[in-house]
Amino acid sequence: MLKHNLPLLPNRAAGDARSLRIQLAAEQAISAVDSKNVTSLNEQIKQIQDATAPVEAQIAGLNSMLATLKASRTETDDDLREIMGSLGTTLYLTQVSQTTDKIDLAGGGPTTDAIYQYARALSSVKDPKGGNRFGSVVVESIQESATGDTISYTFKFTLR
Repeated sequence: MLKHNLPLLPNRAAGDARSLRIQLAAEQAISAVDSKNVTSLNEQIKQIQDATAPVEAQIAGLNSMLATLKASRTETDDDLREIMGSLGTTLYLTQVSQTTDKIDLAGGGPTTDAIYQYARALSSVKDPKGGNRFGSVVVESIQESATGDTISYTFKFTLR
């Protein structure tokens, strides 16, 4: 039986070599296609990265702006809390407006003493960072009005 198999070995080896060459050629073709695909995908990734860089910079800028707005809102909330906390029970506010450097208040009450006491209370509100929360409290106006036997007063303050 060995004699019979010996002549087949060279034929089988030649067939195996031919088969391996075909497989190698196929793998090389696939590898070339894969290499082109990888190059193409890398180019697409670069384009996407280039396109997203400005967006990421814009996101960073917006996040910074958001942090500033949150801090400003916290400060505004604290200002309003102090304004309302100092108001007392006999006075009322009809207007509160704020710009970057001042807060305008308008309101009313039963006596000028209560209005001046409110102004003094606002001017003595302490800032957690030190000093007074409102650098100055300016009494812009106090006006008297009468309805029947009742006298009331309106006021306008500017806080800086």
